[in-house]
Amino acid sequence: MATTYSSLLDYDQSVYFNASQYEANKAAYNNEHAVNGITNWTASSVDAVFRSVGLTPLQHYEKYGAFENVNPSDLFNTSSYYSSKATQLSETTGSAWTSTQVESVFQQSGIDPISHYALYGVFEDVFPTTTFASDKVTYTSADHIAASNDNRVDSLVTTTAWLFEQPTSWNWNDLASTQNNTLYYMFPTSATTVESQGFSATNLSQFTGFNQNQKTGTQEALTELSKITGISFVETTDASLANIYMFGSDIGKDLAGLADAGSQQYKITVAVNSTSSTTTDLRAGSGDHELIEHELGHALDMKHPFQGSVQLPKDQDTSNYTVMSYTTPSETWYSASSSVYGPYDIAALQYMYGTDGLGGNQGFVKVS
Repeated sequence: MATTYSSLLDYDQSVYFNASQYEANKAAYNNEHAVNGITNWTASSVDAVFRSVGLTPLQHYEKYGAFENVNPSDLFNTSSYYSSKATQLSETTGSAWTSTQVESVFQQSGIDPISHYALYGVFEDVFPTTTFASDKVTYTSADHIAASNDNRVDSLVTTTAWLFEQPTSWNWNDLASTQNNTLYYMFPTSATTVESQGFSATNLSQFTGFNQNQKTGTQEALTELSKITGISFVETTDASLANIYMFGSDIGKDLAGLADAGSQQYKITVAVNSTSSTTTDLRAGSGDHELIEHELGHALDMKHPFQGSVQLPKDQDTSNYTVMSYTTPSETWYSASSSVYGPYDIAALQYMYGTDGLGGNQGFVKVS
């Protein structure tokens, strides 16, 4: 039976807070700061103190740990969230904000980062940073993305030179030294334009250019991906420059969307079914936003969690955890229009690309 969440806050607390990880992180914090003059704290001794003062681990995080920069889990970095929120405020208010100022405001307002993300950040494209946004890993061949050995990531990452479940000899990380952390996208207006870039006419019947609602929804999803990974997505009308081509076509009655690699490297199509009335609006809040998030997830090298040698357990193979799932829980706050990239999506994307884009100091980077 599907888990029922009474609210987005209830859901976010269930996936972004892990009591055992928090207690281990709190023990490390206590040892670093010699809390009470003790430097041999353990998760068990932390738990004992929590119990003695009548606080659950989550309650302690909300009241204290969030303002000691203790991480609630490996899916949520407290200090990085303050920094991301400071960046968002600086961009939207025109005034310079620091993470210290944000933390102070949160504490004065009695709100912790997980609660803020659920109530506000998710609608402001302020996303958490995971521990999977690790230091840079360099590679020289196409077979480069090593397994993380964490099922939540490896069930979504197409390792060993695959792109959205199709064998390829390239990956977007290859472009780090040539495209200045930029992937170009376009909304072609004819099938001829797409065919000219090495794509088969098979998936181009009943071609339609995206309407404004489809374009808006797509750009909203690209903004989400940019905030999560640091990759810059720039629209172009130059077909030869574009990396991602998005349009509608008759891709088959059983498919709502399809990401497809052509014959040229570093070029893919993302098509939605032009014969379906449900794909005409992809905007967040009003249309099938989850569909375009899903297909763009494929475009950035994510696979379905129920395929391949590494899969998610059935109870986690739902859109509560990843937009790459085909399963929507029957009773939850979640809907297709309110979709956001889930905690496992963020972990997988940051494992591949980090938070500073192609060729940054995190994720996988090709070197000559």
